[in-house]
Amino acid sequence: MARYANRPVGGRPERVGELAEGIEHGVTGPVASPNETFRAAAPVADAERGLGAGADLLWFCHASPEAAAALGAHARAAYLDNPLPAVFKERLVVHLARACGVRPLAARHLGVLVGRFAGAGERETPPQAATDLCELLRRPARPAGRALEAALERLETRPLAPLDALDAAREADVFAAAGELVGGGALAPRARRALTKALAAAAVERIGLLAGYVRAIEAHLAGRDDAALERDVQALLADHVELAELLRAAPPADPTADAQMLRLALDGAAQGAWDYDVPADRPRWDERTFALFGLEPSAPLSYAHVLDDYVHPADRERVDRAARAALDPAGDGRYAVEHRIRRADGAERWLAVSGRTLFEERDGERRPVRMLGVARDVTADVEARGRAEANVERLRHALEAAAASAWEWTPDTGRIWWSAENFELFGLDPEAGVPDVAAWLERCVHPDDRAGVEADVRAALDGGDDTFALDYRIDHPDHGRRWITARGQIRRDAEGRPQHLRGLNFDTTASRRAEEALGASRAELDRQLAELQALYAQAPLGLGMLDRDLRFRRINAALAEINGIPAADHIGRGAWELLPDLQTSAEPVFRKVLETGEAEHDVAVRGTTPAQPGVEREWREHFYPIVATSGAVIGIGIICAEVTAARQAERQRELLIDELNHRVKNTLAVVQALAQQTFKSGADPEAARRAFDQRLQALAGAHELLTRANWEAASLAELVAAVVQGASPEGARLHAQGPPVTIAPKMAVTLAMTLNELYTNAVKYGALAVDDGRIDLAWSYDAADRVTLSWREHGGPPVAPPARKGFGLTMIEQALAREFGAEVALDFTHAGLVCRLRLPLDRPAPAPS
Repeated sequence: MARYANRPVGGRPERVGELAEGIEHGVTGPVASPNETFRAAAPVADAERGLGAGADLLWFCHASPEAAAALGAHARAAYLDNPLPAVFKERLVVHLARACGVRPLAARHLGVLVGRFAGAGERETPPQAATDLCELLRRPARPAGRALEAALERLETRPLAPLDALDAAREADVFAAAGELVGGGALAPRARRALTKALAAAAVERIGLLAGYVRAIEAHLAGRDDAALERDVQALLADHVELAELLRAAPPADPTADAQMLRLALDGAAQGAWDYDVPADRPRWDERTFALFGLEPSAPLSYAHVLDDYVHPADRERVDRAARAALDPAGDGRYAVEHRIRRADGAERWLAVSGRTLFEERDGERRPVRMLGVARDVTADVEARGRAEANVERLRHALEAAAASAWEWTPDTGRIWWSAENFELFGLDPEAGVPDVAAWLERCVHPDDRAGVEADVRAALDGGDDTFALDYRIDHPDHGRRWITARGQIRRDAEGRPQHLRGLNFDTTASRRAEEALGASRAELDRQLAELQALYAQAPLGLGMLDRDLRFRRINAALAEINGIPAADHIGRGAWELLPDLQTSAEPVFRKVLETGEAEHDVAVRGTTPAQPGVEREWREHFYPIVATSGAVIGIGIICAEVTAARQAERQRELLIDELNHRVKNTLAVVQALAQQTFKSGADPEAARRAFDQRLQALAGAHELLTRANWEAASLAELVAAVVQGASPEGARLHAQGPPVTIAPKMAVTLAMTLNELYTNAVKYGALAVDDGRIDLAWSYDAADRVTLSWREHGGPPVAPPARKGFGLTMIEQALAREFGAEVALDFTHAGLVCRLRLPLDRPAPAPS
């Protein structure tokens, strides 16, 4: 019924074949195919039984079995098998039949509701009270104006009760929306949305099927008299006189007609309002409309007078044609035209005039009774459009320069217009014509982008914005994969419904590829930046940046640890606020870098930081300028390495080198003295050589021991073991014992030489010269920081003081005493030599075990 959904249908019996084809489509789209069993049966009889309708109602079926079969199939799907509640369904059919002016159908279903006729498909439809049905018939068949809008608002905002339990008010709202839907009024799309929100899509689909059924009957009864109505009215007269009278009467007029005129006048503050009484040919204007024409309010008016005297001659035919179309009962009553007038003072102006015709239904005939509308002066707009048209050619050249192609789409009609450039853009043949939307999606848009493009288009149509944008891919037959960008505007009516879409298409492949390349470059830059940031953060050197006010802007973990302050606490704070002790040494260098723009390398900075309060530390730092693209120095970069330990080690090495030089000189002096004393004239060369070797070994043993201890101190026990006990097999007969004691390096060397002389003397002349001899060596230290060492020989030959003092005895008695203030006592007893040494210790301490 798509062809009947938006306009009243007039026709003659000879159009039955065309109408039969249309019956198979309801207002919501195609219905199920005709039931084969129903089609094969006697069509008129089945239709009469199934619909509860007699031959008068279905008179045309006798002339066209095809029409009967089609109507039967449609009735089964849309009415007989419709699962809506029985009473609701029958009442709705009555209402929709009145809204479409099909009163015979309303009479038949009213008979079902009062129990007069058998229900269609519902064999036990509960009878309705006559008073309830009278109330139904008293309602406007097609509420309009504010009454309809209020009903739709309630459906949109209030929850609805089940359909079989609606009260009168809620049923009236549902019926008002359904009447607007079946009549194809201006608010039909909103009525569908309101019903869908209130009842859900399934119920609205079923109501739509019923509406299609009513319009099918309307189509088949076009041009028929009301014989069937009168027969059914006569059947109701005996019991329901009031119902019969209400059925005979025309549907009640819309009480809001006057309010419509008032609303039209109030909605446009700069517009004149007018009203035309059609039967009386009497226009009525408000003061603003008279002023638009330059007339006094008392000027006489008629349709012909206005058309002939004030409408511009070039526009009269067009204005008359538009007016007569608005007055045609077969039309929608809308009037909108823009035309020129000649005012009473001779001035020429442009007016935009719009309005709507009100019709009444009487004796089955729809007649125009009034036209209501507004008029406004649009001269400035027309002149502006004229100026704009002068720019069209320049715009066309601009589009060519921009490689753009224009298009326009009217969604309601599906009409699409393309500029010639679009065919080249999509690689299509202009001879094939402009494809519709579905064909364009299938042939032009990349398969992976079709769903997204459809969704974007639907969102643009349903949204409230006046602009839209699409980006999608195509596969051009000659140029391969391309990117297309569409930009445009949506023109909407007063209720926000899209009327036209106009826009431009651009081939943006080059810019897309450039963006992709730029994106890849940015990704690589981001990767490199991430690497640099990681290196900066994890670098073992301290790194930081200061602005010209010497406030920290960046710092890594290593420098924050050097300073002993969390990295986050540095940012935005001054360097000397955090590290005041470094200002004296560092600030002059900072200022120099800022002023000259030249880096300063290998700058030694000394001071203390919160990391080690009170401990002076030293850093090796590099300061470099941070330069903006303008060339201005905007800050300072810092590279910092702590060299405190390295400097200390360096100074220690210098001390050690100095000490080594001193010791080497001393050692050479000792060796020289040993050589002079050992190899003096008259000495036995071989004996002198052996004595010299022993003395050098003792010296070497002391040096080796001190070297292992970094020449810091020597263990007395280890010195005895190295110089005496390990010198020869006889050393095993020397028993040494004493507490752990360490002695200074210089004293250790002299003591080693002393022990070597004592040991050599014992081997030659003392206890170790015989097999049974032995030596006891013991030591201790007291509170006076002095070590007492006792050398006592046993079992050797008798000893006596020597007649002359050789090198060994001289060294024992004089070397320690002269150099260290030691006390030396030698006692040549009958039992053997006893030597006591009392040595001062600078720092007596236990030696390592």
